[in-house]
Amino acid sequence: MGYAFTNNNNSATTFQALNPGDEIHLVVSLDGGATFTSLMFFDSASTIINGGETFSVDLDSSYFSSTVVFAFWAFEGNVTTLATNVFVDNFEVAESAPLSIDELSSLEEVSIYPTLTTDNLQVENCELHEVILYTVTGKQISVEFNDSTIYTNYLESGIYFVQLIDVNGNVFTRKFIKS
Repeated sequence: MGYAFTNNNNSATTFQALNPGDEIHLVVSLDGGATFTSLMFFDSASTIINGGETFSVDLDSSYFSSTVVFAFWAFEGNVTTLATNVFVDNFEVAESAPLSIDELSSLEEVSIYPTLTTDNLQVENCELHEVILYTVTGKQISVEFNDSTIYTNYLESGIYFVQLIDVNGNVFTRKFIKS
């Protein structure tokens, strides 16, 4: 199961155009604020939509304890430029839903084998256009493939979901276990 830090859609996180040297960081501390790690970073090169945006950051379960602190840090690089206003409100930390096979699969004749593998996967009845691989927590992993083989021999042991997109745009999702 994955977790996400998300700005709530009912509000706005608004950064006006950032000036050279200006920086905004979303940071997190796992030790009550003694040390911080940057989760997101914005500077004058960042593309920012006026009026607010929704941002999500994938988090693992270590971010859910009584000593976790989230903060926004803003730094003004050149004080001779116009001021940068930052408005942040209504953010939430919420558990995200796991991937669902039933919601994403449309035709049952497409199959992968073996579903318990130590090497690569074979695909039947699907003219592949794109392959997207996910961990059980929803993290996307890049994968190479050809007409009928998905190269998974390099993966660590675990449960994975593979999303197959055929040349007609149909999407099929299958689960497999890498041992």
